[in-house]
Amino acid sequence: MKNIKQTKDKLLHLIENPQYTELPSRWTAETYIVPAVSSSDVKFFSSQLEPKQLATEIAQQSCLWNQFQQRFGNTVAVPRSPLMPLSQWHLALSLAAGQVSGIVNAQDGRVFIIRGDTYKETNLTKHYEEDDEGNFTEVTIHLDKFVPVIRAVDMTPKSQTFGEILTIR
Repeated sequence: MKNIKQTKDKLLHLIENPQYTELPSRWTAETYIVPAVSSSDVKFFSSQLEPKQLATEIAQQSCLWNQFQQRFGNTVAVPRSPLMPLSQWHLALSLAAGQVSGIVNAQDGRVFIIRGDTYKETNLTKHYEEDDEGNFTEVTIHLDKFVPVIRAVDMTPKSQTFGEILTIR
């Protein structure tokens, strides 16, 4: 319980006394060069909880969850341009993650509103295995597959395809 109080006090202190200044919406200074990593022990990872798992965790470790909006929902994050040009891979990944969206003007004059997203599909397969004694065991395999989806709405004025939705999976 002492650890939760210390964490709460530290978070409240950081809210009241910010240590860092906000980056400008337009970067005018020289491009920042990211130094090379000297250690091979650095690993990046992320995890995502399913809604049921998250509800279970919140019920078990309530901490500040009931005050989450009050403490952290007061600011709106303004999307900023990246400091460096995105590679094709980064652009595709950002689009599929829903971080890139908006109006796109094609070179042929067409106008699209785009939105990317990624969702999880679970494929279920069942098969039976027989052991040396003739006993059968049912084996069920749940395979999760993450599917990126990009949707574009054609908003080209006076076009025959106006309002049509193009889906890329």
